[in-house]
Amino acid sequence: MGTREARVLSNPLRVQILGTIAAQPATTEQLSARIGASRAAVGYHTRVLCNAGCIRATEEITAGAVTDRLYEASR
Repeated sequence: MGTREARVLSNPLRVQILGTIAAQPATTEQLSARIGASRAAVGYHTRVLCNAGCIRATEEITAGAVTDRLYEASR
């Protein structure tokens, strides 16, 4: 594991998000409900995990005016 990956995974919420997504793909809203963190915090940390290549967005889901992404662990 490189320094960048270690830095990304040093945050407990990111590790929790990654573990949750590894078990089952989920949207930001679903992750927020499962983990008990705000949607804003989950959204921020999923972007960090995506940029690091740990997870990826597989599809966009639109419900009314709200668009969410379905995330899964990168292989």
